[in-house]
Amino acid sequence: MQLQTPAFRKTSLIPAILEWTHTVVEGDLDGLGHTNSISYLKWMHSAALVR
Repeated sequence: MQLQTPAFRKTSLIPAILEWTHTVVEGDLDGLGHTNSISYLKWMHSAALVR
């Protein structure tokens, strides 16, 4: 018997790949051009909510 994880089951409701586009605005970056950690977490949260 071969077990499959939910992500790879043919009947899974979870897509294997999620593409999500986000435009970074100047306020999301610090003086060195690095992403603000809070902004990054907000982006990941938004991406997780996309269906």
